[in-house]
Amino acid sequence: MPTIYLSVNGNSTNLRVRDSEGNNPGNDNVTTLVNTNDTITWEPDPNPPPGANAIANLVSVYRKNLPNNGNLLTGVPSPNGNGGLSATVVSSSPGRGVQESYGVEYQVVANGSSLYDDPKLQMNG
Repeated sequence: MPTIYLSVNGNSTNLRVRDSEGNNPGNDNVTTLVNTNDTITWEPDPNPPPGANAIANLVSVYRKNLPNNGNLLTGVPSPNGNGGLSATVVSSSPGRGVQESYGVEYQVVANGSSLYDDPKLQMNG
């Protein structure tokens, strides 16, 4: 069950994404592989990598309205009680390699301005 960890690079507002699958490019260019019925969790990184800082709040995760964007989740990610958001992958695969671009709304400073970024999910099987 993939977990996607969110932080920012240094003192910037640029999102840095890593996941429990071993992807850690040092920026936001991450495509997380998922399988049917997986529960995906997005959360502020509890242990940001060297050169990164924690985000204050994860506000929302939402499907981007783009042409040919896959629909891999059963619904909008919802709060999981641990400061993160969770969603379930569909039970029937739309096909190996299908990708879904999604948006992340986050705050670097508590109650500060919202910032946005767009990593991807990709169906593994």
